[in-house]
Amino acid sequence: MSHPVVSSGFLHRSVARAGRVRACAPSEREQAQQRFIGELAATGLWLREQSIPHVFVGSLACWAHAGPAVAPVFGRPHAFSAVQRFPDIDVLVPRAALGAVARYSRAARSGPFPAAIDASGAACFIDLHPDREVSYLTHRRLRFPVPSDLFAPHQAQLAGAEITTIDPRVLLHTFGTIGGIIRRKDIPKVTALAGALESGMAVSRFSDDDCAVFARYAEERDEDPGGQPP
Repeated sequence: MSHPVVSSGFLHRSVARAGRVRACAPSEREQAQQRFIGELAATGLWLREQSIPHVFVGSLACWAHAGPAVAPVFGRPHAFSAVQRFPDIDVLVPRAALGAVARYSRAARSGPFPAAIDASGAACFIDLHPDREVSYLTHRRLRFPVPSDLFAPHQAQLAGAEITTIDPRVLLHTFGTIGGIIRRKDIPKVTALAGALESGMAVSRFSDDDCAVFARYAEERDEDPGGQPP
């Protein structure tokens, strides 16, 4: 099935941002956040139009589950490029759809509001099969089977918009799965998300035992850290 890249995502910005009128003029940073949320909504709309199964992960999903304390910075003043002024839009899709998402990502980077759509987690670490019982956590030669249900879509609110993400406890474990380590900049997000789960602010349908597969994957991955791809 082909997934042609069209400008429909950008044409839907006005729909995605409808109803965001404020009584007083928003600040430049608030305007940037509103435009970014519009771009996020447009990306989700394009994915649905193309019938591409998807879930948003990373810092935006963490924000949705853990609250505004971990909201990313919008309009970073010392960024090297326009897209670096804003957080990445991290998304998991089946690997068969990576080419279509890459083409859409290139269009989004050069659009009126440049955004970086990052599907590298799907390309390198999570082989998503939403239509099967089993998906895979991957690293070089390793293909570690896990229940696809762990990555089932989970609706969450983000700055007045609804996004499709994953269960918060599963999201917590993806921070060590995608990339192989928890980066220093992600520690406050992981801490906040763990706190939200403990307090009940974020509600998971999975137990720690259900998510133990991530630790077992990490053990197998670390047994051969220098292995080369086949």
